[in-house]
Amino acid sequence: MIVNKALEKLGYQILPIQEVDYTVAYASIAAGDATFMAVNWQPYRMHNMQR
Repeated sequence: MIVNKALEKLGYQILPIQEVDYTVAYASIAAGDATFMAVNWQPYRMHNMQR
């Protein structure tokens, strides 16, 4: 992953990637058990199209 390679060049220790559900990822980051996630998903909302 590009993000991991960049962080490694900056001197960070890189651990293996773990794929988890978004709710688990957000909760892990909030609790301090994870540092970041390189992707984000936001549900599509119909009201954004109504103008």
